[in-house]
Amino acid sequence: MNMPLIIILSLLLWCPFLSCNAKSLGDRSQNVKHKTDDVSSMTSSRNRRSDDIAPLVPVVSQLSRDMSNVQAELTALKTRTVELENIVCFTVHFSKADVTGLGLNQPVVFDVVQYNAGGGYDKNTGIFTAPIAGTYVFTLSLQRHGSDGTTIIMVIKKGNTVLGVAEAGYSPHEHGTMMATTHLTQGDVISVQTIYGSVVYGSQNTAFSGFRISPF
Repeated sequence: MNMPLIIILSLLLWCPFLSCNAKSLGDRSQNVKHKTDDVSSMTSSRNRRSDDIAPLVPVVSQLSRDMSNVQAELTALKTRTVELENIVCFTVHFSKADVTGLGLNQPVVFDVVQYNAGGGYDKNTGIFTAPIAGTYVFTLSLQRHGSDGTTIIMVIKKGNTVLGVAEAGYSPHEHGTMMATTHLTQGDVISVQTIYGSVVYGSQNTAFSGFRISPF
């Protein structure tokens, strides 16, 4: 058998195998190309997402700061609401125009309650009992009776401690006033007591007031 014929027969035998391998290599090359394209697409997509997110970063930071500010304001508002719910203040005076027979060293009973937020004043006993702790201001005004020549002296007392003195006695119809500031714990008692004299002008000429100004 001559050499050309042998070569031709060999090529005929190897052609199907080479064709298959060529097709397989082509398929694998195509797969590699697809995967490369996928990776490029993913990278491009990630870059696009990064570019899209970047402008949002300062916006999100500002929203976070705004949320913190709103939370702080809400907390302050809740605190203020609680304080408003704990308002304590009162004003009381006499129902009679002429008040006589005031006993010494005992609570003066003002029987007209003009205002009593917090319910601390008891018009049956004349005693104010602090419903909650805090810093309080108390005022007392009195007027000496014109038909009585006796000086009238009243005091505001915290328990047995005198906080202040109001006096009227130099002339008829004279007014005496005083103001005292003190800290009270819940349950502390305040009263007005007469320590000298027994007659005053009543109605709103002689009055007792108090109010809480701080929780501290």
